[in-house]
Amino acid sequence: MPSRLTLLKLAEEVIRQSRVPFSPLDFEKKIKERWRRKISDSTLQLLKQQLDQHEGLIAFQNQEYLPCKVVIEKVRHIPLDVSLGKSEIHEKKLFAGYRLVPFLAPDLKEEDITLLDPYGQEIPRQKKNVSLENVLPYYRYSGEAHFPENIDINEWVPGKSAVSLSVWDVDALFKDLHWKNGDALKIRLTSYENGIFQVELYNRSAKRLDSLRQRAFHIALEAELVRLCAQSEFCSEALEKQLLQLFYNINPAVLDVPAFSLPEFIGALDKVAVIGYEEGGPRFVPTHKTGMWQFAWESVPREPQGSRGSMDEILEDMGFPFNGAEFEAILNATLGVEKYQMVEVFDLLFGGREDRFFNGKQETAFYRRLRKLLNRIFQDSESPEPAMVVDLRDKAVQVKLRLIRILRFLEASEIHLTELPGETLDQIIDLDNFCTEILPKFQDKTKVPDLKTIRYVRLVLRIIFPELSRLEEDIYHRLGVY
Repeated sequence: MPSRLTLLKLAEEVIRQSRVPFSPLDFEKKIKERWRRKISDSTLQLLKQQLDQHEGLIAFQNQEYLPCKVVIEKVRHIPLDVSLGKSEIHEKKLFAGYRLVPFLAPDLKEEDITLLDPYGQEIPRQKKNVSLENVLPYYRYSGEAHFPENIDINEWVPGKSAVSLSVWDVDALFKDLHWKNGDALKIRLTSYENGIFQVELYNRSAKRLDSLRQRAFHIALEAELVRLCAQSEFCSEALEKQLLQLFYNINPAVLDVPAFSLPEFIGALDKVAVIGYEEGGPRFVPTHKTGMWQFAWESVPREPQGSRGSMDEILEDMGFPFNGAEFEAILNATLGVEKYQMVEVFDLLFGGREDRFFNGKQETAFYRRLRKLLNRIFQDSESPEPAMVVDLRDKAVQVKLRLIRILRFLEASEIHLTELPGETLDQIIDLDNFCTEILPKFQDKTKVPDLKTIRYVRLVLRIIFPELSRLEEDIYHRLGVY
């Protein structure tokens, strides 16, 4: 018996059947035509709002939505050029990774992918535990949907952790294809919805002959990419959708190429770079903007303006290395807890500065907001909270406090963040980004984080604590070698 059609199913069907970009009004019109019953304005508005986050749609600057499948149909004739890594060649095992982008459907897991040999026979697939450090290069540009989840963390040496992956046994394939060192594979899309690909040999001589056409293709793509990166909406999309939008905008004549390799394209970029984001994964941005990060850690002297707005604005104006959400999470974790002395906590947070405020008005505004915040925290503390959430908040707050302690040590030693080795500074930035992302999820005791967030935080904290300890060892005991 067929399942009953609902509005959500109808909306998905309308999106799936779309073959051209459409506006929210076009979407609403098609829904009304096919539903034929009265739909409240609030329901329609909710359906249209979900278009922005839909995995199968790309948001355009002119408030239109492009179905990903439309682009896939335009470029599916292009095979993917997949060069093999040392571990793949040695073990005769193929990892999928980000090299199948942009043909990886967002709703498919890696274990759902099927690889066929040139004769249409399925290549054997198996689950295998692989060293995390060996496999990470194959997932460097993967978004959240396709990044490995089953990671067995080695708390002492996180880089030596193991990850469970689906891999393809290509030993027999190599023998059939007479594969030699320097050869690559061409992987052709057969079914986007089902994740089916067919594999053939791409020998090194053919690859060498194609190199000039590949270079011309990369130049044309980057020229269009530079134009698209001038649009803020484009830069807010994840890399996979950016790439599809790039292919959609490019002249079809340019797409007459022997193969496409995302790693080689990224390696050929000059005016555009790929950077990672905490949410949404990596994306393309103009090279001149890669340094324009908005970090909570300030190394450039700030000129306070005496802001008396929100707690966030006051803390930013005073130049402290934490925002309002982080401050509230810290208070929720430390107030009334025996192991924390609030005098010491406040001294650490505010650096023991007596001239912390721009003027008396700002001081009055800060303490007025602090009193309201403390009253709310004490009221919320009467409600029971899961022990796991309390523990995770405490551990995340510990990371932030230890980072601030590092900052105070550097200030006392008259060392600027920019004077630290690049690798050390990157560690500090990564750890602080974690706090900036996670602490707001634990700032309000009345709102329990969702299960996905809890699992993510538990996993990341197991990696972070050993890394933070090594960072402290470097800062406190090996600073002289810098």
